[in-house]
Amino acid sequence: MNYCIVNENGIITNIIICENDETAKGLGAVAGYPSAAIGSKYDPYNYYALDELKKKVNEQEILINTLTGVTE
Repeated sequence: MNYCIVNENGIITNIIICENDETAKGLGAVAGYPSAAIGSKYDPYNYYALDELKKKVNEQEILINTLTGVTE
């Protein structure tokens, strides 16, 4: 299985393969996930990605409303 080495800031610094959870835990690794990438924030449930996406959608809605003259 894949495991992530995460620094004190929550950034993935390495991805390793271990036979079991005990070995990974001994190396200080945490569970990996399919979209994990070195240099990105450890986010196994995509909370940070979802929050960023919501912000972008909100910004796009504001821009569309401004360009079309829609007021709320």
